[in-house]
Amino acid sequence: MILKKHGLLHWYEPMDHVTCGFFIFGWPHSSAVMWEIRHLEREYAVDSWFEDNGKPPHIIPLKLWRDGWEPQDRT
Repeated sequence: MILKKHGLLHWYEPMDHVTCGFFIFGWPHSSAVMWEIRHLEREYAVDSWFEDNGKPPHIIPLKLWRDGWEPQDRT
């Protein structure tokens, strides 16, 4: 929202955050979401949880993220 407020987003629009997972199966996990303005059906999770603070986030199609995506190189 800060990037949008300062006019720094041109091709994407921020959406409400999303959450997946439940306490029954593990910890819930939330992510920011953006949709591509030219292709309204394209929504992406912007997820920095898998990396150390300050590292770039993973940008994943939202459907894939909701299906439990994790980076392949995660140990």
